[in-house]
Amino acid sequence: MRSDPSRRRRGARLFAVYAAASLIPVAALGALLAVSYRADATARGMAEARSQAALLADDIVVPAVGQVPLRGALRAGTQTVLRNAFDLAKDDGRLLRLRLRDVTGVVVWSDDGSGVSSAKPDDEVLDALHGETVSTLTHLNSDSDDVGPVGPRVVEIYRPVAESADGTVIGVLEMYVPYAPIATDVNAGLHQMYALLAVGLGALWLVLAFISASTTKRLRKQSQRLQYLVHYDEASGLLNRVGFTDAVDRRLAADPEHPPAIAFVNVCRFRDINEALGRLSGDEVLLQVGRRLVTTAGDSAVVGRLGGDEFGVADFSPVGDDLATWAATLQDAVAQPIGAAGVPVLVEVAVGYDRGAPGQPTEELLNRADAAVSLAKCAVDRRAGYDCAGHADASSLSLMARLRDSISAGDLELHYQPKTSLDDGRVVSVEALVRWRVGEKLLMPQAFLPSVEQTALIHPLTDWVAREALRQLVAWGPAADGVDVAINVSARNLSDPRFADRLLRIVAASGVEARRLTVEITETALLVDPDAARESLQALHDAGMAVSIDDFGQGQTSLSYLASLPVDELKVDRAFVSRVCVDPMHDAIVRSVVQLGHSLGLRVVAEGIEDEPTIERLAYLGADVGQGYFIARPMHASAFVGWQAAYAQSRLRVVG
Repeated sequence: MRSDPSRRRRGARLFAVYAAASLIPVAALGALLAVSYRADATARGMAEARSQAALLADDIVVPAVGQVPLRGALRAGTQTVLRNAFDLAKDDGRLLRLRLRDVTGVVVWSDDGSGVSSAKPDDEVLDALHGETVSTLTHLNSDSDDVGPVGPRVVEIYRPVAESADGTVIGVLEMYVPYAPIATDVNAGLHQMYALLAVGLGALWLVLAFISASTTKRLRKQSQRLQYLVHYDEASGLLNRVGFTDAVDRRLAADPEHPPAIAFVNVCRFRDINEALGRLSGDEVLLQVGRRLVTTAGDSAVVGRLGGDEFGVADFSPVGDDLATWAATLQDAVAQPIGAAGVPVLVEVAVGYDRGAPGQPTEELLNRADAAVSLAKCAVDRRAGYDCAGHADASSLSLMARLRDSISAGDLELHYQPKTSLDDGRVVSVEALVRWRVGEKLLMPQAFLPSVEQTALIHPLTDWVAREALRQLVAWGPAADGVDVAINVSARNLSDPRFADRLLRIVAASGVEARRLTVEITETALLVDPDAARESLQALHDAGMAVSIDDFGQGQTSLSYLASLPVDELKVDRAFVSRVCVDPMHDAIVRSVVQLGHSLGLRVVAEGIEDEPTIERLAYLGADVGQGYFIARPMHASAFVGWQAAYAQSRLRVVG
C-alpha cells in the first residue's frame, strides 16, 4: 500500500488533537494537586503555630497563673513572668502579641495593653473557654478592638488554659504568631513540590502523547488496511469483487460507449488440490493463476479474484467478435504446470464470458458471466458464452428481486404429485413441486427456477422447500403413514459445502425420520462439480436419506461414476417412458435401465406415465414405482388426503 501525503497530514492533525486533548486534563490535574499541596502545607504551618501555643500555655502560663480560674487583674509577679516569657518569644521572632483572658473572656493582661474592651467576647474566645483551640490566618490589628495600623499576616490563636489535674479551663491564652516564617517554610517546600509535580506531570503528558501518537499511527494503519481489504483480496493481492466492480465502473464512467468483454474464470477441481497439497499450496496455486491472468490480460484489462477459486477479467481493449478465442487465451495462460509444494500442478479453468452493452450495470454483466460459467463446467472445452435464451431475461431478473421477500412472505406453496408402487398400487411417496404466487398468477417452476438456480437464492429456496415438505408430512398425520416425500436439489446446492449440514438440521428440527426424505438430482447437475456433489450426497446418504438420480438417460453419467455415488434410486426420463409402448427402441432403453438399476441394487422409478397401457408395460418391464398424470397430477396439500382416500377406494374396487 502506498503512502498517501493527505493521509499523513490527517494523521498529524489527529495526533495534534489527541495531544491537546490530553494536555487539558493533565493541566487540570496539576492545578488541582497544586491547590491541594498548598492547602496541606498551610494546614501543617497552622498546626505548627498551634503547637507553639500549646507549649507556651503549658510550660509558662499555667505555672505562672496557678490552678485557680482567672478573674480580674493578675498579680504583679504573674504579669512579670508573662512579660519575660513574651519578650523572650518576641526576641526569637516567634510571637508578636500575647493576651490572657479570664473565664469570662475579658483580657486581664496584654503585652501592649491592647484588647481591653467591655464588648461581648468573640466566638473564638467562647469556643476556647469550652476547651477548643481556635486558629485563623489574619493580619495584626485587624480586630475591631485593636489600635494602630494593620500589621503583617499572623496566625491568631485562642488556646484554653487548663488545670492539669482535671482539665478545668481557667482562662484563654490569645497569641499572634508571625506567619512570615511559616510562609517561608511552606513556600520552600511548595517550590520543590511544584518542581517535582511539573516533572511528573510533564512525563505523564509525554507518555500520553506517545500513546496518542502510537495509537494514531496504529489506527491510521488499521484504516488503511481496512480500506485495502474492502477492495483487495489479501492472499492474491488482486482486486476482490467490490474492488473489481468499482474499477470497472470507473472505467465505464470515463468511456460509457465502450463496455468491456468480461470473463468469469473458475478453477476446476480446486478442492482436490487443497486436499492433496494443503491449504497453503492451494493458495499458492491461486496466486499463480491470478498472476498469469494479469499478464495475459494486459494493461487494458481489470483482473480480480471474485471468490475462493473464481476470478474475473474485464478487457476494455477491442478483443474482436470471437470471444471464445479470447476465453481460450485465458485458459492457455494457466495451462502450463504450476509449482506448489515442489509438485507440478496442472490447472484447468472453466471460463464463462459475455460482452457488455452500453449502460449495462457491471454487477449484471458479472452475473451473466457467472451464469455462463455454470454452462462452461459442463462443456467439453470448459468454455461457454452467456445464452440469453437459456438464462434470465429482464422480466425474470425483476422477479428475482422479489423472490427473497416472497419466501418469507408466504407467497410460495408446494404441490405434491404421488408416486405409487407398480407392484401393488400403494402410494409410497410424493414429490414436492414448488409454485410461486405472484399477484393473481401461479407461476410454474420452469418460469423462475432456471433463473433462481443461477443465483444464491437457490439456497434459501431449497431450505424452504425442505422445511415446508417435512412440515406437511407431519401435518397429514396418519394419512401419510408409509409415505415419503421427495424434493429437488440443484447443482448449486450440492456445490455449497454447508448444504448437507443445513438440510440435516432442517430434518432434525422437523421430527421426521431422515429415511422419509428423498433428494432428487439430475444427471447434468452431477457433472457441474462432481467432487462436491459426491461429498454432499454421501453426507445425506449416511444420515439415512435416499438419493435419486432424476431424468436418468438424458445426461452423460458414466457407469463407473454412477457406481461411485451413494445412489438409492433411478428415475427413468419421461422422454423414454412416454413412448415405451410405441417405440421398440425406447422400450429397450427402459428395459435396460430397469435391469441396470436392479443389478446395482437401486429402486427404479418411471415418471411421465400418462395412460394405462404405459403403466402396465412398465410393471411388466419390472419398474418399481410409477409417477405421472395417469396416476395423479400435482395437487395442493389440502387435496392430498381426500385424493388418497378416493384412490384407496378405487384400488379396493379393482381388487374386489
